[in-house]
Amino acid sequence: MKRQKIGTRLAIMTVLSVVLTALIIFATVFLMLKNIIDESTTNHSRDCLVLLEDEIEACLTNSEISALGMAKSGDLKAAVAEKNADAVLAAVDDYYTSTHMGTNSITITDETGTVIARYYNDKKDDSIADQAYIQKALAGESTTAVAQGTNIQLGARTGAPIVGADGAIIGVVSVTYPLDEEAFIDKVKGDSENDFTIFKDNIRVNTTVMNGSERAVGTEMDPVIATHVLDNQEDYSVSTTIMDKPYIAAYAPLIDGDGNTVGAAFAGLNIAEIESLEMLAIGVSVGVAVVVAVIICVIMIIYIRGAIVRPVENLCTVAGEMANGNLSVSVNKAPNNEIGTLAESLKETISNLQIIINDISENMEIMANGDMTNEISREYVGDFSSIKESINKISGALNNTLSSINIAAEQVNSGADQVATAAQSLSQGATEQASSIEELSSSIMSVSEQVNQNAKNVNIAGNYVQESQNGIENSNQYMQQMMEAMNDINDSSSQISKIIKVIDDIAFQTNILALNAAVEAARAGAAGKGFSVVADEVRNLASKSADAAKQTTILIEGSVTSVGKGMEIAQETAKALETVKSQSEMVVDTIKKIQEASNEQAEAINQITIGLEQISSVVQTNSATSQESAAASEELSGQAQMLREEISQFKLKNNFNGNAASQASYSAPSMNQNSSLSISLDDDKY
Repeated sequence: MKRQKIGTRLAIMTVLSVVLTALIIFATVFLMLKNIIDESTTNHSRDCLVLLEDEIEACLTNSEISALGMAKSGDLKAAVAEKNADAVLAAVDDYYTSTHMGTNSITITDETGTVIARYYNDKKDDSIADQAYIQKALAGESTTAVAQGTNIQLGARTGAPIVGADGAIIGVVSVTYPLDEEAFIDKVKGDSENDFTIFKDNIRVNTTVMNGSERAVGTEMDPVIATHVLDNQEDYSVSTTIMDKPYIAAYAPLIDGDGNTVGAAFAGLNIAEIESLEMLAIGVSVGVAVVVAVIICVIMIIYIRGAIVRPVENLCTVAGEMANGNLSVSVNKAPNNEIGTLAESLKETISNLQIIINDISENMEIMANGDMTNEISREYVGDFSSIKESINKISGALNNTLSSINIAAEQVNSGADQVATAAQSLSQGATEQASSIEELSSSIMSVSEQVNQNAKNVNIAGNYVQESQNGIENSNQYMQQMMEAMNDINDSSSQISKIIKVIDDIAFQTNILALNAAVEAARAGAAGKGFSVVADEVRNLASKSADAAKQTTILIEGSVTSVGKGMEIAQETAKALETVKSQSEMVVDTIKKIQEASNEQAEAINQITIGLEQISSVVQTNSATSQESAAASEELSGQAQMLREEISQFKLKNNFNGNAASQASYSAPSMNQNSSLSISLDDDKY
């Protein structure tokens, strides 16, 4: 990833800082200026609204003066008393001529509220007694207030009572200064830039606000503003839009004599031109600020470039060359500050690295030439001291390792000869073992065949015993069936005995009936002789039946006794068969156990045979391996001799002993110089 330069970062940070500061300052100035302008325009609108309110108040004052003055005029009182309209109008003209006050809307009524004359039109003789201000005037109370009307939509009106010579109220004079006339609102506006409006309720009835080329009369007040001004009777200032033009506006409610809101007064300033001037001033200020910020940024960038960026770029170049392994690079002169201190430290670091690397290179070259007795003697400082210790430990460890390898090579050479001799003896022993294993395997095969034949004979015997057991079970079932038949015979004999008993009872009853018949025949006399003979025959037959039933009963009882004895014999026979069945099952179980044991013996013999075959294979493999080991031993002896020749090229320390290896960071295998490698392969142990 491409890294951003420090100069670019500092320039960006400087520009951002200056721009951010300028934006904060001018945002603050803008908000303050806007608040000041908004406040000043709002105050100006309120002041203008005061002018409109003062003008309305002047109209109310004038209407009050006119009404009270005319109510005191003797000519008007006389004309009202006569209810003469022409005389009333003449008296009004005389009053205005004498007072030099401008004429306005005037209405004169009698004591009932009926209009005698109107100064502004010819309508008369209608009653306005329902008007609240007329009722108050007829009650002797004069009222002055802004009021709504029919001909004058909104005006400053005063109603004053006319009192006759006898002190009684004979009529009312009403003077209204119209507020809905253009002349009134234009007079208030004058040459100012402000706009004014008179609202009747929420409808503009008089205004200087233009909707195109016409006055914006008939338009409605904003509902939110109407809530504050008309409903809540509040003075209200707000920034609003009227006829698509922005205004700072002030509103005030117009309240009649009864405290009801009848309209509102508006004064506002069109701020479109003011906003354009504000934006122009702010634009110029921002432009000046941008120019100043750019100048400051350029100056700071030039300073940062010369005082920081260039020295840091030089140090970065030097560090990059060092990272690539170039220690001959030079450090340029840096300013007298932290960057200069960093440059001096970097220069000193390069010098120290050059000295240390040269020293390490020389010592490593000596080791590369085979001299393992050399050590670094220069003093290294800081973390470089650990490098010195590591190189010296490497040199010592290599010296110890090579010496140990030299000793091991001699011992390997001696051991290889012993291995070759032992391998020959091992090969001969393995051959003899293979012959013995073959004879043992042949004997085991013969035994295995006999065991397999025994297992087959046991299986045949087991089958015969199983068939005998099946026959015994069938005999037992037949005996059970015979016992069930004997039980049935016994039950049948019992039933026959019951039937014989019934026959005996029938013979007895028949005998009784024959006796009764004989008695009845004797009573009948000669007429019953034939019936008497029949009765005798029936009695004789009943006697014979009874005798036969007794003999049959005796025979049946004998049969039942014989059947009982047969049942006992059959039960004893069934018990004997059950005993034979149990014993035959035991025989079968024993035969099965013998059969399973024979099968397990046959399987074991098979496993032994397989094991002997594996042993025979292993013995043959050992024999071949022994021969290969003898050949490998001869090769090992030759390689050991070559290793000794290679080690002899290195110059090792003369004071080397068996414990020197423990001084190195890497310990070679511990072995005494005078020890010898001994390998014994006695056939009695293998």
